[in-house]
Formats: sequence, structure tokens, C-alpha cells
Amino acid sequence: MMQGLSGIPSITGPVDGEPFKCGASIADLIAGQNVIQGILAALFRRERTGVGGFVDVSMMDGMLSLLTYHASAYINGGQAPKRRGNGHPSIHPFQPYACSDGYLTICVGNDRLFSALAKAMGYAEWSEDERFSTNVQRVHHRDELDAHLVPLFLSKSKLEWREVLTKHGVPSDIVATVPEALESATWVEHDHPDGSSKVKSLVGSYRLDGEILAADRRPPNLGEHINEVIEEWLGT
Repeated sequence: MMQGLSGIPSITGPVDGEPFKCGASIADLIAGQNVIQGILAALFRRERTGVGGFVDVSMMDGMLSLLTYHASAYINGGQAPKRRGNGHPSIHPFQPYACSDGYLTICVGNDRLFSALAKAMGYAEWSEDERFSTNVQRVHHRDELDAHLVPLFLSKSKLEWREVLTKHGVPSDIVATVPEALESATWVEHDHPDGSSKVKSLVGSYRLDGEILAADRRPPNLGEHINEVIEEWLGT
């Protein structure tokens, strides 16, 4: 985690609380993705030049690369990032808001979208208010704007607000629980190794020529294919 100039951990966590870790093993995941990219780059070079190579991936370098604009702002502008909870440092409103039954994230990335948000919320005049008419002003007056937004979002459910905002072209979606998120996932089923049941796995995160890429066989039991491996590798 990047350290601010004061020695207090930056970016992740509430403004006045302790730093939070990411909910998933993000360092492991990004390292795995970088390994794949490194292997593909090495294979491409070998195809072009005939020269192979050793791929070395640093988990810390992968994490640092995910700092993106936070790192750039500090390296090029000397600005150490500050924790803002779920708020965006340079765009507002661009964060989750509590609804009557959960949270909804809105992504109002420009003035046109803010105008659409204002109309969706029933207050078109906000886009003419000099405190909110431009993103710079909205960032500067974020607390004043949130004083209007927070009670409004609490007046409806997250699904109701998502429907309203979607009709007005405002990017938004619910902050889903894991069960809610998995309702829309694509699964593949395989027989359990002992044949007693089915085992579900999530499919890959991309498609090739429109085709979902998924394993066509179940994971093997420990040592299940040892004889085949020995025969293939050692010829015995």
C-alpha cells in the first residue's frame, strides 16, 4: 500500500479510520495475469527472432501498476493521494450511495451525465447551479451536493434507482452481494471426481469469436493421470 507524505497509508479505507485491505487476493490475481502477458510476449518474440526467454513477474510491481493515476499524480505532480472512502479524488458524484435496501454506485464522469442525473433525481436546476455546473465545482462542493443526494437515494430501493437512472442514461449499478453478483454469472458443470454430484465453475472472462471458453473436463483427482504423464514424458 502506498504511503502518504505523513506516513499514513493512502487510498483504501474510510477518511478517518484504519486502512482496509482488498476483499480479494488482488496481488495474486494481477500476478497471474501478468505472467500470462509475459509468456505471450516471450512466445511472440521467439516466433519473430528465435530467441527464448525467462519470464520473471513481481507481485509488488503488479500492485504498483494498479495505482494508475494515483501514482502519476504523485510522481509528476507531487500530490500524495488521500483516503476518501468510496469517493473519487477528481470526479463527483462517482461513488456508491446508500438506498433503502443497499447501495447503488453511480458514475457521473462529465457535465452531460450530471445534467442527466439532475433530471433523473427531479432537480434539473442543479446543472445550472454554479456550485454544481462543472465537475471542478462539484468536486469542490461535494459535501453540499451530497447533502442533496444522500436523502434522495435513501428514498428508494437500489433496483428502483437503477431503473430510473438507466432510463436517463446515467451509468449505475447495484453494489451486489456475492450471491446477487453470481446470479448473472455463466457457469459450466462437471461431474464430481467421485461421481456423487455436479461441480460448478465460473467460465473465463472473455470470449473468442463469440464463443465462451470453458474447460471441457473436470479437475482430476490427485495423481489420477500419473500413469499417462509418466508414459508421455518418459516413454515408459
